[in-house]
Amino acid sequence: MNTLVGKRLRYPYDGMMGIGLMRASDDLVIYTTSVTPTTFDPSWVGGSITVDWGDGTPTESHATGLSHTYAMAGTKKVKFSCSDWSKITTLDVNTDDCIYALPSFSKLIGLSAFYLRINHFTGIFPSLSSCIHLSDIHIALNNFSGVLPSFSSCVDLLAFRFYSNIFSGKIPSFISNTKLLALSGHSNLFNDYEIGGFSSQKSLASLELQNNLLPETSINAILTDLVESLSISGRVPCTVNLAGTGNAPPSYTGIENINTLSGNGWTVTVNKENNNIVYLGGSVTDGYDATDYDTMSWRGIVGSTLQTTYSPGRNIVNYNAGIGGTGSWYALIRLQEDVLSKSPSLITCDWTLNDSGVWAFYQSCQEACLRRILTACPTAQIAILLFITIGDPDVDNTTNLGATQCTVISALAAHYGLTVINCVTPIQNAVTGGTHLNALYNNSVHPVDAGHIILANTILPVAITLLNDYPVSRGVLPLRLYASAELENTPIIRYGIDNDGETGSGWSTSGNARISSTGNDTISWDGTFQSFGMDSNYGAGAGSYAWSVDGGAETIIDASTLYYYGPFHHRWAGVYGVHTVTVRIVSGTVEVKRFMAI
Repeated sequence: MNTLVGKRLRYPYDGMMGIGLMRASDDLVIYTTSVTPTTFDPSWVGGSITVDWGDGTPTESHATGLSHTYAMAGTKKVKFSCSDWSKITTLDVNTDDCIYALPSFSKLIGLSAFYLRINHFTGIFPSLSSCIHLSDIHIALNNFSGVLPSFSSCVDLLAFRFYSNIFSGKIPSFISNTKLLALSGHSNLFNDYEIGGFSSQKSLASLELQNNLLPETSINAILTDLVESLSISGRVPCTVNLAGTGNAPPSYTGIENINTLSGNGWTVTVNKENNNIVYLGGSVTDGYDATDYDTMSWRGIVGSTLQTTYSPGRNIVNYNAGIGGTGSWYALIRLQEDVLSKSPSLITCDWTLNDSGVWAFYQSCQEACLRRILTACPTAQIAILLFITIGDPDVDNTTNLGATQCTVISALAAHYGLTVINCVTPIQNAVTGGTHLNALYNNSVHPVDAGHIILANTILPVAITLLNDYPVSRGVLPLRLYASAELENTPIIRYGIDNDGETGSGWSTSGNARISSTGNDTISWDGTFQSFGMDSNYGAGAGSYAWSVDGGAETIIDASTLYYYGPFHHRWAGVYGVHTVTVRIVSGTVEVKRFMAI
């Protein structure tokens, strides 16, 4: 079925296959080709056209359309003649047999409907600026390329379909086409947008621009213009598709605009960026003392709010990497499995509560942890959280934080261009304002629900700002502030069954762990490191054991007094080199789970 609407095509080279139209009384030439016999049935409205089918059959004349079956395959030159092309109002040529480029349409000034869909036309699509009465244009499923011309003179345009071509460059402005009902330009190569182009349509109910190459700035601009159109009285809801292969996801500004449009009954589809957020830390991050770890902790509140806030344009995936007792050293041990493997966009680092003791060591651990993250995830955002032990009834930042920790964290953040979130001052302000500390904290470390809400309200706006600025462009890492080079090595993680030696006869196996209740049984590991830790059973029923390094003095651990597991209870830090760690059973049952060293 071929339909041509109210305009003539001009093709300058009669020897090439295509459509040609010159002066008002000139012939319109269409080249049609087929590998098999085919039926060709162009149609038109508005005037009488004479057709020469180009295969030797008699010329026919008809006022509304003709159908002709070719007996032989091959290219045919079909010639249409009309005494006044300006009377043609509809032209439909939607076969799959018309090929090559199109010329000018300047003589089809009466055209109101123009259909060239499902052909093989190539080249630049000519201007339709003289066709001021056009209301319906359908040129989809061709091979038109280059820049799509302006249709600003077609002020009566209701529907425009130009999808599945090879148009590129800037989507022209449609600000003059205020009557538009539907526009479909998906599956092209557009990479720009004329700002303001979709701000004036009152009745536009369908906008399809998926599967192009539109960058974030263009996606945001389109959404901004659509929001602007809401100010038009009687604006109808619209279904908008800006997703698909090639188009970028919107920024946070675009997401806010989607929320505005959705609130007015619109349906907006965009590509969603995947943002993985890892909450690395200890028991406060995990949610200890919240009534529900995953919904009432600061982590749960922040995570669920971010998912809701960004849901129109981003897939927010939250990873809980909070394990009680985690400081910067244990974070180094866990980093690959619990953080880096998640390809995070944002990492919150909570280790201030559990970093205490030899600061020359912990400042190096903190820097090593940050450098490993920055090396593996150079575009990720990082926020260091200050969760500090709080005494009742007074909350004192200086006393509880400590000058050394403040200095180290501030220096590292400034040196690497990172963000520090002070989670102490908001608690202090709440207490100063009359809230008793017991209503916020269950003990000197762990907040209850009310405390977690304050922490969430402190962290959330910073997290939003950081996500809005993701990804980050960073250069080469600066020189180290502290001696952290060896701590940046891949940690040694070995299980109880992967030891380098055992003595005694009491050892048995439980999964990857080794268990013994026989006094003086020993187990040992060799390696090149400067610090180590070990996971064992803990709490009621756990025994006691002693550990030593290179045959030195033993340190005895009564595991029954521990209320959570972790290498932080009995780690050693010394000089980097080859060392042997030996664990000896003192009494009771000891389950050796993991040996970890850096």
